[in-house]
Amino acid sequence: MNFRHGLIALLLVLGAGAAMADSEYPISTSVGVVEDIDLAAGLLIIEGLRYSVAVDAEVQIAGSYGAFSMLLPGMKVLFIYRRIALTEREIIQIRQIPPSVNIEQASRSLEREFLQPVT
Repeated sequence: MNFRHGLIALLLVLGAGAAMADSEYPISTSVGVVEDIDLAAGLLIIEGLRYSVAVDAEVQIAGSYGAFSMLLPGMKVLFIYRRIALTEREIIQIRQIPPSVNIEQASRSLEREFLQPVT
């Protein structure tokens, strides 16, 4: 399976999970590089923005079930988060993107396939 098909399949699965989440907050999807992790506080810094990680967040590392504590600085990730407030974001699902995948390519693919309005 190539990257694009894998990304599409992942987003369909993640989107279904996000749709089922009982959230009154807007849901967004993004990609980025983990810059810092605070395990005790349950926080990630991705591309300069701080995100809390939901206690029940779904985590995938290297294509398998993972845990928040397995994430490392420098990892490329695709994630779904709730926009609780202007500066408060909560990750509900996160997946490591393979190191060989260019983060800009993943971001453009994500925008092109899923963030464009349907006409």
